[in-house]
Amino acid sequence: MTLKEKYIKERNNKSFTFETLYEYYLSKVNTDPVNFTTFMGAMQFADMNVIIDTLDKEFGITTLSNKDGGFIKVVE
Repeated sequence: MTLKEKYIKERNNKSFTFETLYEYYLSKVNTDPVNFTTFMGAMQFADMNVIIDTLDKEFGITTLSNKDGGFIKVVE
């Protein structure tokens, strides 16, 4: 399963994991990567909405939302 497929599956199941986010980070980092524990420490200060919006754009996916803007599902 590709990282994009995994991301979409987790988004649709509302079960997005930090392991998947770390896997994405490892695929993009050009220097020595930080370990998972350090990564998780940094994620405490991250805005997950910004991260998810960025990944949606990176993977070129479209999401379906309710009238209040709440996430329903990915609709490639």
